[in-house]
Amino acid sequence: MNESQLKKKFKERWPGLMINISERYKSGIPDSYCAYNGNSVWLEFKVDGHKPTKLQKYYLEKINEQCVYAGLMEYFNKSRLYCFTYKDSSYFCKNLDDLISTILEGIKC
Repeated sequence: MNESQLKKKFKERWPGLMINISERYKSGIPDSYCAYNGNSVWLEFKVDGHKPTKLQKYYLEKINEQCVYAGLMEYFNKSRLYCFTYKDSSYFCKNLDDLISTILEGIKC
């Protein structure tokens, strides 16, 4: 799976609104904004251990400093694991729906 496929699969399963905002003129801004039931999360998508750039890390940190949920959504093809990293915590799941449930629990007001 590549990054575009991961975003598409995530969007198909996300129960609320997901807006892909990443483009070359907005370097560093997370790939997607997701909202559900009055809560939101910003996500940067990566596959197979590709790391966020310094600018992407900077924006994730700045968003979190504003008490807005922002994290890294990853997929590892070899192990077939999904991972969501928020601040210093990482959550791994074999099933994307389970990981989305974990994210939804974390973004509740």
